[in-house]
Amino acid sequence: DRFQLTTHRETRELPVFAAVKARGDGQPGPRLKANTCVWDFTKPPAPAKPGETQCGNISEGFGRMTLNAMPIPVFLQYLAPKVNRVIVDRTGLTGNFDIELQWTPDNLPPRAPGAPADQPIRVNGQDVDPNGPSLFTAMQEQLGLKLEPGRAPISVLVIDRAQRPAAD
Repeated sequence: DRFQLTTHRETRELPVFAAVKARGDGQPGPRLKANTCVWDFTKPPAPAKPGETQCGNISEGFGRMTLNAMPIPVFLQYLAPKVNRVIVDRTGLTGNFDIELQWTPDNLPPRAPGAPADQPIRVNGQDVDPNGPSLFTAMQEQLGLKLEPGRAPISVLVIDRAQRPAAD
């Protein structure tokens, strides 16, 4: 109310990436494995019992993502900010998956002065291989999926009006 903000939703044709199977035989890559675990996404995951993998876990870092018992659409929502586009699921994969993806980000910091060129770069306490695969290559090699550019209708929030805030 203070900003006199008014908005509406509309559908626009925007650039997207479509996630599709990369291999002709439709087989997943070595780091995309089916997981029969089922958990309620509206609640925190329950702790794993000894000898069991936790059902529903997400871990992210610089150039890496590890998801446990996630459906592909949830994985793609986490991946979308890394490519600055909405990702549409056209894989046809259903169920939950354990997903491990590691790549070399484009925005690597400069190497420390005097550091050997064949050594990894340390970012936030984690070693990153500057010669590793791009995100797009890693998707194909590790998960057996690829991101194809295209356009699709996407629901967007449009700001109709906003003003300086009214006094308290």
